Amino acid sequence: MRVRIGRRTAALDPSAAIGKGGEADVYAVGAELAVKVFKAPDHPDLAGQPALQQAARVRLAEQQEKLRALCALPAGLPARVVAPAELALDARTGLVVGYAMPRVRDAEVLYRFGEPAARAEGAGSLPGEATAVGLVGLFAGLAATVEQLHARGVVVGDFNDLNVLVTRGARPGALEPHLIDIDSAQFGAYRCRAYTERFLDPLLCDPAGPRPAPVRAYAPTADWYAFAAMLFRTLALVDPYGGVLVPARPEDRVPHPARPLRRLSVLHAAVRRPKAARPLETLGDDALEAFRRVFADDWRGPFPLATLAPERWRRCGACGLEHARSRCPRCAGVPAAAQPAAVVVRGSVTARTLVRAQGVGARVVAVAVGADGRPAWVVEERGEWRREDGRVVARPAALARAGGRLRALIAGGATVVVGRDGMAAGAEDAPVVGVDPAGAGGDGAAAVGGGRLAWIDGGLLYRQGPVGPQVIGSVLRGQTRLWLGPTFGVGVSRADRVAVTFVFDAARGGIRDGVRVPRVSGQVVRERCAVAADRAWLVTEVVEAGRQLARLAVVRRDGTVEASAEAESGDGGWLAGVRAMAAAGPWLFVLTDDGLQRVAVQGGAVAVDARYPDADPLLGDDVVDLLVGGGGLVVVGEREVRTLAI
Repeated sequence: MRVRIGRRTAALDPSAAIGKGGEADVYAVGAELAVKVFKAPDHPDLAGQPALQQAARVRLAEQQEKLRALCALPAGLPARVVAPAELALDARTGLVVGYAMPRVRDAEVLYRFGEPAARAEGAGSLPGEATAVGLVGLFAGLAATVEQLHARGVVVGDFNDLNVLVTRGARPGALEPHLIDIDSAQFGAYRCRAYTERFLDPLLCDPAGPRPAPVRAYAPTADWYAFAAMLFRTLALVDPYGGVLVPARPEDRVPHPARPLRRLSVLHAAVRRPKAARPLETLGDDALEAFRRVFADDWRGPFPLATLAPERWRRCGACGLEHARSRCPRCAGVPAAAQPAAVVVRGSVTARTLVRAQGVGARVVAVAVGADGRPAWVVEERGEWRREDGRVVARPAALARAGGRLRALIAGGATVVVGRDGMAAGAEDAPVVGVDPAGAGGDGAAAVGGGRLAWIDGGLLYRQGPVGPQVIGSVLRGQTRLWLGPTFGVGVSRADRVAVTFVFDAARGGIRDGVRVPRVSGQVVRERCAVAADRAWLVTEVVEAGRQLARLAVVRRDGTVEASAEAESGDGGWLAGVRAMAAAGPWLFVLTDDGLQRVAVQGGAVAVDARYPDADPLLGDDVVDLLVGGGGLVVVGEREVRTLAI
C-alpha cells in the first residue's frame, strides 16, 4: 500500500510492520516515524466477520473528520501522548486511512508487566527488571497524563494495557509511559465506541447483562476505573476479576464474564486466586482497601498512589518477593533456615531438585533438554550466567551492547545470548550468529530443540549444521517467530495482510507453508508452541472485540492441522488458563490453576485425558515453563529447576 504523508509518499512494506492490532496495522517509516493504518472492510483479518467489517466502515468514515479535529485540538495533547503528527492519505483516492506519529523505540506494552512469566525473566528484560517502586512511578506519570487529558476535555475511553507503551526513564530503574491509540479517544462531538471488557467500568454497563458492554457514554471516571484495574494487574499479576469463583452454595454461581457486574473481584472471599499471582498481602493494607473501594464500592477518582509510596516497599532476602509489609507474606511462618528437600515423593509422583539459584537477584535464565533427554540450564548468580557444569558463559553487564532484553539459548554444549536489537552475542563456548529483530525485541527469531539451533537472519531461516550455518528457506524478515522440537519446527509470520504458519524439518532444508490454522482477527498478546516429535501445539492468545481468547491448533509434522479449539479467559477450562505446557508423543502436558493435566486429541476434538493431583503440592506458584526430559517433566521455576516423574 502507498500512502501520502504531507508532501511525501511512502510504500508500506510488510517487513516494516511494528504493530498489529484488531483495528489497525502500524509500520515504521524511517527511524523516527510510525504510521498507523486502519483496516479496511476487505482486510483478510476481517474476512467472514460481517460485524467487524461494518465496524471498519464506520471507523474509516468517522476518521475522515475526527483525525483532523484531533490534530487541531486547541490546547494540544500532553507530551506522553503519542499524538498524530500528520494525516496518512491513500495515495490513490486521497481518503484518510490513518496517521503518522512519532515512533516510540525500545518499548514494551504495559500488558507484559502484568504477565507472571514476563516478570520472572529477571534483569535484562524490561518487564522482568521492573521494581515495585519503578512501576508505581510509571503509574504516577500515567495519572498525570490522564489528568492533563481530562483538563483538555479528552476522555481516553478504551483505556487498556495494550495502548500504553513503556520505556526506560532517564534515572536508573525509572519507567516512562506513552499513551497510544489516541484516535479512539472521546472529545467534543466524537464518542469512543471501542472498549475492552477487562477495563470497562461496570457503572457504564447494564448490571443485569451477561457480560460487560457499554450502555452509557464514557466519562472521566471510567478512565480512573481502568487506571486502577491496570495498576492492580501490574502489581498483583492477576486481573481484578481473575481467579475462579467458588461459592459456598451452587445457586450463588455467576458466569465468569458477569463477575464485574456483580462486583465479585479477586478480593472477594469466595474467589480462588491464581497460583501465579502475587500474594495480595504484598500490597499492604492501605492499598488493598483502596482497591476494594474501587472494585466493591464503586469509588471513582485518581487512585491514592501514596498508599504505594517508595518507602513502603522492601525485597525479601529469602525468596526475592517485593512487598509492602514488615514481613514477607510468602515466607511468613517458614523458618529462615528451612530449605525444600532435594527429593520429595507424594503418591505416585517424585520431584527431584536439579539446581536452586542462590543469592539476591539469582534466577534461572534458561533450561533446555538435549537430544539425549538430559536437562541443561543457565542460572544467574552474583552477576554471572553459569551452565549446569559450572562454566561461566556470559556476564550480562558486559553484554549491554546487545540490547535491553537478554535471553540465553542452549543448543547442546553451546550457549547463545540474544539481545533486544536482534543480534546474538556468542558466549564463551559459541560462535556469533546474526538474528533478525522478530516478535517482541527479537524473542522469536531463534529457537532450540533436541540440542539443535535454528535462527533467522536477513529473511533466511538457518540451522546450525555440522560444519556451520545451513539455509532451510526464506521467511518474512523481521516478522517471524520460531519454535523447534526434536525433529521439526514451527514458524508464524504476522504483518500487514500476511498471516502465515509453516513447518520445517530440523535436519534438512525446505519449508512447508500454508498450514491452515484458524485465522486470528484480533490483537495477538501472546503466542507459544510446544513441539513433540510428530505434532506441535500452537496456542495464540488474542484480544478480539474487547474479549481475551485463546486459540489452539494441533499441527502435524507434515503441516496438516489435526484439531483446533478456542476458549475465553476465565471460562474455567484448561486452554484459557495454561501457565506452562510441554509436548510428548501424542500428548500435551499443561499446568493450570487446576493442577497438572494431560491433553490429547480424541475423535478430532481436544480433551483432558489424565490428571495428576499428587503433583500439585510439588509444583509451587512460580512455575514459568515445562519441558519433557529427565525421565519425566522438567519444571522450571523462577529460581529452581526440578524433574517430575509421574
